Amino acid sequence: MSALSVSVHGSISELQKEAWNALLTDSDNPFVRYEFLAALEQSGCVCPETSWTPCHFAIRRGNTLCAVVPAYIKDGSDGDFSRDWEWAGAAQRAGIPYYPKLVLGIPFTPVCGRRILHPEGLPPHEISDLFSCVIATAKQIMNRFSLGAIQVLFSPADQQELFVAAETFRSWGAKGCIIKNGARGLVVALDGVSTVLPAYAITPIDTTSCGDSFCAGFIAALS
Repeated sequence: MSALSVSVHGSISELQKEAWNALLTDSDNPFVRYEFLAALEQSGCVCPETSWTPCHFAIRRGNTLCAVVPAYIKDGSDGDFSRDWEWAGAAQRAGIPYYPKLVLGIPFTPVCGRRILHPEGLPPHEISDLFSCVIATAKQIMNRFSLGAIQVLFSPADQQELFVAAETFRSWGAKGCIIKNGARGLVVALDGVSTVLPAYAITPIDTTSCGDSFCAGFIAALS
């Protein structure tokens, strides 16, 4: 089996629509379709001037396209729904670079969906290879452009992928990693131990600032 190779593209128009869409499954939402992402670029909604510089990943094995990743470099957080302004502010006060950042996600669209798009039915080891390839490419882009952060937004990863992601980020030098996964709870990787914590079953009344409140509580617990 030939090795994986990666190319990074400054516009989705550099890739073929049929090849991109062939990687989608019935469970994928329309926001990861080529047509939607191309329309964002062609309309001018997604461009450097709006803080969305495309840098899509295309992963091939030989001449065969086997995965794509919608990716963007951003110099702010408007429109990505990450709600990370407090993190960015704290990093700035601490003298830690945060922007520009690399976002693997969909512009202006807080909808959960796959971010590493590959065909159904791949064996687990091939999916793991794809994930590792994406992480390595993201790290290269961060180093090349002196980016301060990488975010994978609204991805419905299963527990195995979450564990891999947590350990990967820790291997980059992070002392701890917390990955929120909605109703599935959290994956916490601290002090060399990874743990899955279930979500509390509640009836929400108002979800305003729930993410900020989580970050505040977490930071307070560490202080």
